[in-house]
Amino acid sequence: MDTKHRISRRDMLKMSAAGAAGAAATALPAGMVGASAPSQDEIVLNIDFRQYGVDATGENPEQGMALAAFLDSYKMMHPHVTVNHAPIDPGAWGDIQQWVARRLVAEDGPDLLFGNWTYLIEDWMKGDLVGWWDPYLESPNPYLEGNEKWVDQFIKPGERQSNGQSAWLGLDNTTLWTWYNQDMFDANGWSVPTTWSEQISLYEEIAETDIIPLATHYNPIPHYAVWSFDMVGNQVLHTVFEDLAEASEREPLPAQVAAGVLDGRYGIDQGPYQDTIKLVSEWWQYAGAGAHGGGDANIPYSQFLGGQAATRYTGIWENRNLDLDMPGTENPFSWSAFPIPVVGSELSEHATGHATAAVFVAGATLFTLPAYNSGAKRDATADLLMYMSVPENLAPFIAEFKGFVPNIKNTPLPSTLAGFAVPNDATYWYVNSWGGTHITQEARDAWARTWQLVLLDAMSWDEFTENLQAELVKAAEDTLGA
Repeated sequence: MDTKHRISRRDMLKMSAAGAAGAAATALPAGMVGASAPSQDEIVLNIDFRQYGVDATGENPEQGMALAAFLDSYKMMHPHVTVNHAPIDPGAWGDIQQWVARRLVAEDGPDLLFGNWTYLIEDWMKGDLVGWWDPYLESPNPYLEGNEKWVDQFIKPGERQSNGQSAWLGLDNTTLWTWYNQDMFDANGWSVPTTWSEQISLYEEIAETDIIPLATHYNPIPHYAVWSFDMVGNQVLHTVFEDLAEASEREPLPAQVAAGVLDGRYGIDQGPYQDTIKLVSEWWQYAGAGAHGGGDANIPYSQFLGGQAATRYTGIWENRNLDLDMPGTENPFSWSAFPIPVVGSELSEHATGHATAAVFVAGATLFTLPAYNSGAKRDATADLLMYMSVPENLAPFIAEFKGFVPNIKNTPLPSTLAGFAVPNDATYWYVNSWGGTHITQEARDAWARTWQLVLLDAMSWDEFTENLQAELVKAAEDTLGA
């Protein structure tokens, strides 16, 4: 079966457009004028709406229609504003970050740019090439009655740059979840785990059969190392990072993490980090053969889709893949999903005992604001996104694409995504190894490589701890200029 057109994490970041949904118009509350309301001069916005724009596979001609309906409803309210879907040239995806850099310098790109944890954004910031969302995030959303600050609508605002400001944000996100073969579970009497201990016991039982317990991407790929570490880290390291962030309800800045390293509040050799890395390492032992050594990233998905694996851990976009691919498999099966299980105090005294709002702000609306989008046009851009962030307006986009979940609170989920609701008592997703946990990209990459050696039994825990603590201290000193 050909699954090459499906979305892996890498493919998702390379798609120029796909998917969409409709949106219901929301009337502007009487008497409300937002701080970001655009001027009355004629304004044209060119925006790449990516998966919400047009269908890249050609399999669903209805996709993209709802975006048009949404923009029509906005046009009725703001006739002086024209918004065009402006997908980028597919040839740019060889290195999208370099392409974006060229657009920022030349000032000839779309009015919003894709900004997925780019390794260049700090350089762009220093070169005054990007704008900041913070003035808008601190302003009321004029389309949501009673809203005092737009930022209050977000489950997780975009990561902040080293200067403490937000260069990008997203209205949707990718949530980390575990899919399971429901037919296989029913046939074997296996139960969905709700705690980490139950999950490990389940994998032990599955491992006694000829079924692969866990199909997940290979650990040497940095983003999968990140996503597996952070699911536990946000429960076990949560209190540490909340302290580093000074209880700001935003992720700690690199300088804050660095200060915590140098004054002894955070370290690889301390209990919370040690508990986290060892719990996730135990989890990785149930992945399919070769998971620690690298290989074809498409194999784990094929293993789950083909019925060789009982579970599959990855991002929410997999839901769309399965919806498209399952009817064409040799032996289709029913699937469902369960959230990251809760780590109990019996496994770590540092665990919070609560699930986390497991989100990475990385959907179709992951927008960096270029500096060349300024003045009235910038105000109009923010106003459009405020309108889109009204829950009733965002919900149809989520329902149609089936591969992202809302990053806006109180957005209703369709039945196809009902299992991906964030628990009401979930704690904030503070720990992000893609950015702050290991402070710098160099230290993060060193961590992923060194951890791989531990998983391959080529390095002891003591060696891992000594090597990584030295990397963390160096990253902290480099960050603070110590």
